[in-house]
Amino acid sequence: MNEDELTNFRNSKYRRELRNCIIQHYSLGELRILAHDLSTDWEELPGETKSLKVKELIDYFARRNLLQALNRQLQLDRPNVNWPGFPSGSMAQVDFEYKAAGRTQDGRPFEQAGKASIVRDIEGEYYDDGLAFAEAVNFTADHVYIFEVEKIGSMGISEFHVSIYNLEATIHFPETNTE
Repeated sequence: MNEDELTNFRNSKYRRELRNCIIQHYSLGELRILAHDLSTDWEELPGETKSLKVKELIDYFARRNLLQALNRQLQLDRPNVNWPGFPSGSMAQVDFEYKAAGRTQDGRPFEQAGKASIVRDIEGEYYDDGLAFAEAVNFTADHVYIFEVEKIGSMGISEFHVSIYNLEATIHFPETNTE
């Protein structure tokens, strides 16, 4: 199984577990409220049955890279449910190289390249390579703005380009005591 197949397998397993959990813990009326709370039009989701509607709701959020927001809302609504996601103490580490360049609002060019590492708690969350990439881009944008753009005395950017290279996301699970 190659890396893409493994990622697809993990995603489908997560979505299946999430779908079954939502079906078990929400009534049809509560699902309408959940969709509303997430600014989603329940009536626009395809499907006639509760199962199909829940599948479409999950797919809707997955297509927009917002499964983390869905998972967060589910945990807020039903904190006592064991939602699928990473166990307590799980950490994501994202290592990458970056190159950023652009122009300030007053036309001055800037450029920076380097290596970075981000580590954060992912307890109870959905996390995949797409989220790791988004975090790398956000980190780079913040870092360059703070350490390059503000350093040259500008407070605005008119043009900005970020390239991420050699991204590697690693999930660290908590130690389990088997005694």
